[in-house]
Amino acid sequence: MLHHDEHWLRPPFIDPTSKRRPDVIIAPFRQLMQEINKLKRSQKILKEQYLDVRSLLNTPSETILMIDSNGIVLDLNGVTAHRVGKNLPELMGTCIWDCLPEDVARLRRANADKVLRTGKPVRFEDKDRGIWYDNDMYPVFDTKNNVVKIAIFAREISKIKNSEEALRNTTEQLAILMESLPIVPYSRKVDGNWGSIYVGGGIQEITGYSAVQFEEDPCFWHDHLHPEDRDRIFRELEEQRYMDTQRFEYRFRCSDGSYKWLGNLRRVFRNPDGSFSHIVGTWQDITQEVRLRRETELHRQQIIHADKLASLGEVVAGVAHELNNPNSFIGYNIPLIEETWGLFRPIIEQYLEAHPGWSVNGLDGKELMQDMYDMIEAIRTGSERINQVVANLKDFVRRDEGIHKAPVRINEVIDKAMIIVGSQLRKSVSSLQIDLADDIPIIEGQFQKLEQVITNLALNAIHAMPSREGSRLTIRTRFARRIRSVVIEIVDNGTGMEPELVERIFEPFFTTRRNSGGTGLGLSVSYNLVQEHRGLLGVLSHPGRGSRFIVSLPVEGYKNKRSPRPTILHLQRKRGTFTEIHSSFKDMIHLPLSEMIGTKDLEHIMYEHPEIDIMIVHPPEGISGYLAMLLEITAIFPLITVIVCAQDAASLAPRCPSHWHMLSSKVSPYALQEIINSTPRLRL
Repeated sequence: MLHHDEHWLRPPFIDPTSKRRPDVIIAPFRQLMQEINKLKRSQKILKEQYLDVRSLLNTPSETILMIDSNGIVLDLNGVTAHRVGKNLPELMGTCIWDCLPEDVARLRRANADKVLRTGKPVRFEDKDRGIWYDNDMYPVFDTKNNVVKIAIFAREISKIKNSEEALRNTTEQLAILMESLPIVPYSRKVDGNWGSIYVGGGIQEITGYSAVQFEEDPCFWHDHLHPEDRDRIFRELEEQRYMDTQRFEYRFRCSDGSYKWLGNLRRVFRNPDGSFSHIVGTWQDITQEVRLRRETELHRQQIIHADKLASLGEVVAGVAHELNNPNSFIGYNIPLIEETWGLFRPIIEQYLEAHPGWSVNGLDGKELMQDMYDMIEAIRTGSERINQVVANLKDFVRRDEGIHKAPVRINEVIDKAMIIVGSQLRKSVSSLQIDLADDIPIIEGQFQKLEQVITNLALNAIHAMPSREGSRLTIRTRFARRIRSVVIEIVDNGTGMEPELVERIFEPFFTTRRNSGGTGLGLSVSYNLVQEHRGLLGVLSHPGRGSRFIVSLPVEGYKNKRSPRPTILHLQRKRGTFTEIHSSFKDMIHLPLSEMIGTKDLEHIMYEHPEIDIMIVHPPEGISGYLAMLLEITAIFPLITVIVCAQDAASLAPRCPSHWHMLSSKVSPYALQEIINSTPRLRL
């Protein structure tokens, strides 16, 4: 039986007497019934799908909302209702802008108006009651392509925003920390031109160049490497190519033309397939560190040398003792041999008178008697020489004889030494000049030991003279107030020494005159004696030009805390000239070159700084106005290396000594450094 509301589905009554055919009527009816059943099934499916969609809308944590052009809620999910604080039925048909805080509603309504106006999606972020949302608004069009609805999706991103905020704070703190540290981070490519991807801003403080210059020019880093370091660095790059962590040190040319030592620590990152991805590293200014390392190495070598001397002293003491015992026996017996020979000599003479022509192996008696006398004298001379060697050995070992130090006038020490060796010096050199200053203060020391130092250095100088003709020896004293020390200089124009010999001349038993009687103890003993007086003994020697020995003795127990070292005197108009070499050489004195400076002023500087061994002259216009002054100074200090950088250097070269370096004013700092590095320096 049909339902009461389905009576309309009953087939109509067919009159059997009707002339119309039943199948003509029933066929359309059946087709209609099929369409109706299909619609019912579609409605059922749509209803199920709607329920599924509603279920899906309520499942996610995102806000999903459909509004019309006036903000009236057409549909929404449970999450939206929960966040607004109302039930679903209450929100349906209400204006969503009235349910939100004023500032939130203002921003969202403005973006909704933008969607209605442009017909394009809008994405924005906002904060609602302390919660961050990422909002997407999409337009919904009607059949006439008009925006009639807006679909809104809002996702909570508070965790992401908090993470971003924490990351931003960390990044800012890290950036501040990196800026405060003396290191500069960078990243580079590993393919193509190896250009810089990122360079920290601190690079400008170190090099004077901006980070942009490194990033824009792929060859910027390469072009500013020191020429001497470039090949080495690329060789090390190749050697460490497959190492994850790489370390390098090199000199980098800064914007002011000077060079700084940079420490480069970098790490290579790789892709999953093992290929190179990129490089991350740091630059650090290690100029001071390099200087300290060099100074430490110098002090280490000095300590090693002192330790060798201390160890050698123990050996020398034993050798001196062992030599002294048999030599004492020889010395005691020489008078007995002479006395015995005196007893036998008259007897032999009588025998020779009685037997004229007597001979042995072709030698007559008189020749044999003379040979006997010569042998006794040779034994005596040899024994005395052994005594002198033993005395020198004892002086080398002895640190302090316990003799109380007394006030000493250095000029008197030199006068006394000249009484001892003066005649020998005048016979050996054609020009002996003694230049003793009047204002030399009294020092505390031992007169005889200082006299021995002067004697040893003076005799060592004349031994370096190839001949008397043209030879010259100068002994000079000065008081250097800057270091409060009495300075003694002994300068000769002998054969000079190669750098290899200069490094060894203060070693005990080292001598170049072994075949002519040299023992190799004179300079080593002098070195120890000067050290006993808390002084310094240095030497500057040029092969073929001569040597200059410098003795510096502190006054009134004063000891210079800053150890002197080889120093360059730079005469220039402006301090910034040749700034490139200043970072490579520790000690440089900058003296402004002007018309006011004269020979006496320059001579005073040289006396106050006896450690100066190189003079660089860079006049503002030309060297002609200063040539006479430089010639006078080099006559007083002939072993100073002079480097002239001037426009007229080439034209004036014939008027200058042949050993001067006459260079163009446009000479490169690299070429200048090569000259300095190849020039003999003062050894202290």
